[in-house]
Amino acid sequence: MSTALMVIVVIASIILIVNVLMQEDKTGGLSGSIGGGATNDSAWSKSQGRSYEAISDKIVIISAIVIAVSIVISLAIK
Repeated sequence: MSTALMVIVVIASIILIVNVLMQEDKTGGLSGSIGGGATNDSAWSKSQGRSYEAISDKIVIISAIVIAVSIVISLAIK
């Protein structure tokens, strides 16, 4: 059981790393934090939940949760 959980942690970690590295920068760097950055308030933002970036964000969140839960379960078993 512990081995299976560690395999799940490794796979979820690889998925998390790949998705974070593939994400595009959401701000304009330092100028975006000072000047407020560009906003995406257009008619096209209605389908924002189905965009690649939104799906990638959800994958990152889900894989982080899977890692955390698997580690907690693994520690509880020991």
